Amino acid sequence: MVIPLPTVIFVVGLAGTGKTTFSKLLAEKLENSFLINKDSINNSFLIKKFIVEDRPPKILKNLSYCRASKFYFDHVRMQSYLCMLNLAADNLKIGKHPILDGNFTKEIINGNFKRNFLPFFEKTPGHSAKVILCTSEEKTLKARILSRALKRDREKTLSAESWSDFFSQQTAIEIELEGVDHFKIETTTDSKQVLEKALSFIL
Repeated sequence: MVIPLPTVIFVVGLAGTGKTTFSKLLAEKLENSFLINKDSINNSFLIKKFIVEDRPPKILKNLSYCRASKFYFDHVRMQSYLCMLNLAADNLKIGKHPILDGNFTKEIINGNFKRNFLPFFEKTPGHSAKVILCTSEEKTLKARILSRALKRDREKTLSAESWSDFFSQQTAIEIELEGVDHFKIETTTDSKQVLEKALSFIL
């Protein structure tokens, strides 16, 4: 599918809501799209050491900072968002459609998304910005979180209270996105139908 105007597409939502799966489907359908995944950037920034003697260099994955570490929050979390924004701006300038696949939850809830992330592209004339909110019903979301068994997800399911605090953010995101040009999708429904509706919104 062809979009006439360079468009930056934010794919946002809670962990486990299917953002990456949807972003990949979207990138396959959109001509001149450029997929930017926050996890890929995070993982690169969190590596402590490379084996440089080999060609190509090998990564010691066991020598990486974890996503719950002070290093991540001090040196990676916001820096990775900035990296995404800069990559997106560079691609907008050459007529591509950057798809930003990231959580964005805290930034949306605290207002930083509206104050700084969306206005970041104001210096890039002749573009459009769209936000797609991925959501999931609670039972499916919890099953996904437990199934993937990532270290960074452990605190979400430690207790009924911690899970409730996590899941309640889905409603908070929807409230904060009021007034923003966005489209809500339910990722537990038919993926083809969801994709078609999202494409119609982007166009």
